[in-house]
Amino acid sequence: MTWNRPNRMHVIRESEANGSIAEVYSDIKSTLSLPQVPLFFQMCAACGPFLPQFWEAAKPVVHTRAFVTAAQRLRADA
Repeated sequence: MTWNRPNRMHVIRESEANGSIAEVYSDIKSTLSLPQVPLFFQMCAACGPFLPQFWEAAKPVVHTRAFVTAAQRLRADA
């Protein structure tokens, strides 16, 4: 399914991010050891104050063994 231009999800790209969004992007990249911010987080950033609150709640999960194990399995399957 393709998105019609008027209906496409809005994203906040790294180059467009400023303030708290830029800080969260930096923290996401650092925490997840990624070279760029995944599109999912860029879409979350377009939803007002959602991304900082979401990342605050999700970040502790990233440090669990279950998350690391699941990420390794996904990486291997990809």
